[in-house]
Amino acid sequence: LAVLSQRTNELFPFWAVVAANTLAAVSMGVYLWVRHPRLRRAIRDTPLGAA
Repeated sequence: LAVLSQRTNELFPFWAVVAANTLAAVSMGVYLWVRHPRLRRAIRDTPLGAA
């Protein structure tokens, strides 16, 4: 199992995984923001801490 872990770390360095996950989260956030205007309205109309 340790050999497999070492090979995985060589193929997918930690920084690459973090960068890919950050890009995916930002992309999904932008998609939701653009495609769902009710979400924007709900965020704008709800006071911070009220939910």
